[in-house]
Amino acid sequence: MQLYKNLDKALLFVFAGMFIFGAVFFIGGFLICTNTIKYNDEVPLADISDIAVDSSGDIYVETSFYGKVQVYNSKGKFLRNWPAFSGGKIDMDITDDENIVVASEKEHKLITFDKFGKILGDSILGRDFSVPDSLRKVYWVDSVKYEAVGFLSPEIVTTFPAKSVIVKQSGFLNLINGNSVWVFCLIGLGGFRYLRKRKPRDV
Repeated sequence: MQLYKNLDKALLFVFAGMFIFGAVFFIGGFLICTNTIKYNDEVPLADISDIAVDSSGDIYVETSFYGKVQVYNSKGKFLRNWPAFSGGKIDMDITDDENIVVASEKEHKLITFDKFGKILGDSILGRDFSVPDSLRKVYWVDSVKYEAVGFLSPEIVTTFPAKSVIVKQSGFLNLINGNSVWVFCLIGLGGFRYLRKRKPRDV
């Protein structure tokens, strides 16, 4: 009987730790998204809304969970990021003069940035503006198809004419991305509540 009690206590600590871990990084992501915390290092690629690629091969990724446009070179090395000032589904594209245009479905706003994140202008979109899912997470440039794939371990890959992984983040960034921390919170809370309610086991 004592063995089961000790095991249950250990599991309670494990589940509580999972929930706390997930909650801390979820709140941190929210503070980054709202620009309450100024954070310019690489953030996890959680909840990718759209991608775009410029003529030099630099890849622009909009991650809704952190509210950032994140930039990588053609080899997948992180270069920089900046606040996207958007929410929900977005459509991102690159103009002929290599500026980045972000259309936000939630904010009903069109924002133009230069390649380094400086706002060049913005305008209001109609209230009925929506982004078709077919426009999201896929980008064609010079007959090469780029895609954002994955849920807990998101990657930016080419799928045509050849398959190749371009952007692959570290295990730690995948561990704390917005999708993963939700999983930690749900499993941690569910396991903790189950053990607290369950009747003691007999030997």
